[in-house]
Amino acid sequence: MGLLIGATPLYGLHLVLVMGVCLPLKLDVPLAYLAANISNPFVAPFLLLAEIETGAMARAGVWRDLSAEAVRQSGPAPYLADVVVGTLAFAPALALVGGAATYGAAALAQRLRRPRGAKA
Repeated sequence: MGLLIGATPLYGLHLVLVMGVCLPLKLDVPLAYLAANISNPFVAPFLLLAEIETGAMARAGVWRDLSAEAVRQSGPAPYLADVVVGTLAFAPALALVGGAATYGAAALAQRLRRPRGAKA
């Protein structure tokens, strides 16, 4: 849940969103908030780029031109639409991949801690 929320470009609202989703579902709020911090200043530009390009592919079937001249000519509206559409596709995909990796790592760690010869 944290990766899903953290991949959204709603900077400054991630803690509120994590608490609003995780408390009613009785999920681990600190762990989800830790995962939501994927949108830190070092990673957020790449997330935003992935969302813009995913949205552009979903909406128009082409990669978006991100040059300064192209942005000046088209204005911000197409890019905002790409971010919205791209986030709706990219954030759940990132959350599924992250969740599967976490589950796999936890299962492997549990298997490695089990004494030899012990049954599952």
